[in-house]
Amino acid sequence: MTVKRSPVDPIEVISQANITKENTEHNNIRLDTYAVESSGRSLSADMQNTYSQKYIENRTVYYACRLISRQKVENLQYEDLRQVAVSFILTSKKNNQAPVEIVRMYRENDKEHVYSGLITIYNVFVPSVVEAEDGTVSESLKIFSHFFSITDQNDLNNFVQTYKNHPLTSLLMIRYSKAINRVDLDQITGKEYFTMKSAEALKMEYLEKNKQVDVKLEQADARLEQADARLEQADARLEQINIEKNQLDVEKNKLQESIRAFSGKIVSIVKKLYSISCPVDEISETVGIPQSDVCNILGIAN
Repeated sequence: MTVKRSPVDPIEVISQANITKENTEHNNIRLDTYAVESSGRSLSADMQNTYSQKYIENRTVYYACRLISRQKVENLQYEDLRQVAVSFILTSKKNNQAPVEIVRMYRENDKEHVYSGLITIYNVFVPSVVEAEDGTVSESLKIFSHFFSITDQNDLNNFVQTYKNHPLTSLLMIRYSKAINRVDLDQITGKEYFTMKSAEALKMEYLEKNKQVDVKLEQADARLEQADARLEQADARLEQINIEKNQLDVEKNKLQESIRAFSGKIVSIVKKLYSISCPVDEISETVGIPQSDVCNILGIAN
């Protein structure tokens, strides 16, 4: 469902302390937020955790009437009353209902004609707005939805365990704890599981974990630098080995050339000695090679 948005331009925000001054005369109604726009329209937004459907329907109407009755009527000029818009953020999902329910007052049996345009009620069902129209799920709205449903210590523990690594978690707890501990909220006291101590502890736990992650990343970077240094040393050593190998190959080739040249001289001497009728045994002794090698050179039998 697409809700048409209209700009909100409050020129006056009524503090919780001023609102509670009227509690005795108005059945202890406590408005979470209250503001007045330049047009004179009154706005309020409240959150309700546990409720029945009939309870919430009557309560929203009662709150809307409260905002109307706060306006002064002089000389019976009721036509000068300004519009009011009451919004309720609801933590339960209404079956078969759009994420945002807009309620206006119609004539009986005539839904096309608005009886009075003074009252508009917006009921926002948080679990229903978690999923967008395109099917995607907002992680932040999901956390808000879970946060609003907390009613006891077990709920809080479950919430923290599920979302403790998300920055919004500690922010929500700290903001909520600060709000319920404000002196101007007139006897609104925080429950034990929503104390500043627990919120700050969660924040410190989150920061400490981030710090530990940073330390581990630094250690990993240091190990990586050491590995890179060792790799550079290994590359330098391999290059040196390749240089030494090339030098050995050069020396080997020179030695092989020398051997071939020496062998050629031996063969030449053997053949010259044989040509002047020198016996094989004398040739072997003179040249310093076995008689069998002399015979092989000359191509004769031993």
